[in-house]
Amino acid sequence: MVSGEQNGQVLAPKSSVTEHAYGRRMRYDDSLRALVELAASRHNAFTTSEAAELHVSRQRLRRAELQGILTRLYPSVWSFSDLPSTREQHARAAVLSVRGSALTTTSAAWLYGWIDVPPRCPQLWTENHRTRAHPQADIRRWQRVDPARDLTTCREIAVLNKAAALCSLGPHVDERTLERCLDEYLRTESPRWLTQNMDRLDSTKPGGVRALRRIISAPHRQLGVTESWFETVLASLLRHPQLPQIVRQHEVIVAGRRHRIDLACPSLKLGIEAHSKTFHWGPRTEDADNVRELRLASVGWQLVYVTWAQIAAPEAFVGHFLQAVRARADQLGVDIARR
Repeated sequence: MVSGEQNGQVLAPKSSVTEHAYGRRMRYDDSLRALVELAASRHNAFTTSEAAELHVSRQRLRRAELQGILTRLYPSVWSFSDLPSTREQHARAAVLSVRGSALTTTSAAWLYGWIDVPPRCPQLWTENHRTRAHPQADIRRWQRVDPARDLTTCREIAVLNKAAALCSLGPHVDERTLERCLDEYLRTESPRWLTQNMDRLDSTKPGGVRALRRIISAPHRQLGVTESWFETVLASLLRHPQLPQIVRQHEVIVAGRRHRIDLACPSLKLGIEAHSKTFHWGPRTEDADNVRELRLASVGWQLVYVTWAQIAAPEAFVGHFLQAVRARADQLGVDIARR
């Protein structure tokens, strides 16, 4: 359905996508409209082949480029000039420019939401040994990666699957960031699947798999796997000789209902909740947290809420928490020196 005709030209339908993509008048038909919709759904990056599937020829793409309607990102990768340019567009266009490639290392971690900022140049895995260099991406080759098993698609972008991506991270991030990514992975994925992939992708060269094994076998992780990297940071700060034992994901049963506390001192019934915008944001979530706190208080538990701003000054945070522990111990008549 079209909006009308003017001077013999068919105009685009008045939708938010097409109006934004066509600030200038141009000849418009169903094929080009479909191409706009395709571009908008795929981060405004598409290939000549994808356009051909919608009956938009290479010649028509070139004419649109001359008119300023299209921008050529790479030899066979295009975008609509009036649609926004995003980080996702940059990443997808780079992947499309190398046949059979996929995001890896920090680019994959960013796409999965494990880290906040992508690298300046997309990190690409490829098995094509003829690809020597890339103008806007870093090429990574890893012979143990099996395209049939280790490649997937996330948000319309080809990427190493989560297990393979995690195994590739070690040489490119510090240990704390790698542990954060590991915890984010374990929140939603199978530890057994990760172990199987680690065994398959391991090699004699130092890299991500060795770094992962070192973190997983660390003594402080034997307390259990946390639900977020935030809790891991907290736990690392709370290894203080004057503090009682800290337990991760401690379960408290109230009236037959299980409640888990991020970090807890069971001897003092003192819990620590790590608050981040990801999981504790908005009225509904805050109301649920308040009800949960009341239920725990009914059986004698006290919760302390900690934000990232407090963790940014670790010595001050540990000092304040130690004071809270001593006050709680005095209140309950517990001698923490013997615990």
